[in-house]
Amino acid sequence: MPLPPASMLAMCATIVLCFLLPALLGLYAARRERKLIVPVLLGAAGFALPQLLIRLPLLQLLRLSEGVQAFAAQHTALYGLLLAFTAALFETAGRVFVFRVALKKRLSYNTGFAAGLGHGGVEAVALVASTYLNYLLCSLLLGLGIPLPDAVSGVLTQLAAVPAATFLAAGVERAGTILFHIAMSVLVCWFVSRGKTVQGALLVLLIHTILDFVTVMLSAAGWNLWAIEGVIGLFALLSLLLLAWIRGRFAPLVHPDYEKGGRPAPEPAKS
Repeated sequence: MPLPPASMLAMCATIVLCFLLPALLGLYAARRERKLIVPVLLGAAGFALPQLLIRLPLLQLLRLSEGVQAFAAQHTALYGLLLAFTAALFETAGRVFVFRVALKKRLSYNTGFAAGLGHGGVEAVALVASTYLNYLLCSLLLGLGIPLPDAVSGVLTQLAAVPAATFLAAGVERAGTILFHIAMSVLVCWFVSRGKTVQGALLVLLIHTILDFVTVMLSAAGWNLWAIEGVIGLFALLSLLLLAWIRGRFAPLVHPDYEKGGRPAPEPAKS
């Protein structure tokens, strides 16, 4: 059966938010510094390559195993911790590569912000917006009388019973998560600029694991959806405070090939 109008509107609102918030934050960043498209794209790649191309496909294969399914059912907390840790590990590795290798000559608050925006933005679009777009398209086709595979129709029937607020909550969650990813990217960038890559990676790995594990376990424990969103909102608020605190602590120059102020260092005079 097609999705109820309220559910479709909630999905549309979430899709718009997944695209609109990154766009607005991108405009905010562009006002402070031009030519941030490269950090945004690199930040997006720092999520897409380790997560979308490596971790998530591996998880899908592992979940086909009866042994993995039995382990997840019998050891919910440990399985949730493994999921949280691997997500944090792969994404932190992507961030470290971006700032330690790809952007090592452009380490600043603005490039960290832009890379985090790309990281969080592509996650929102790939995991939420694209999924909801597929649901909406299938629902419209079904409403037009176009037959769909039984599996797809079954999914839509299950979704039709889900409260519309659930789909709207996904948009609220994405907003908080994007802010969190920006803060984590800026934090890694700051540590790399200070020559403390390992310390920064471990700290971000710990924070990210805690957030993912807490939300997974609260969901497994049957907590109210909006209570879980409140936890994510708390992390988003802490992320904003971190961004405000760390903003003025970046050195004007972080690469030896540059003078303070970002000007290329003069070449030595020829004798």
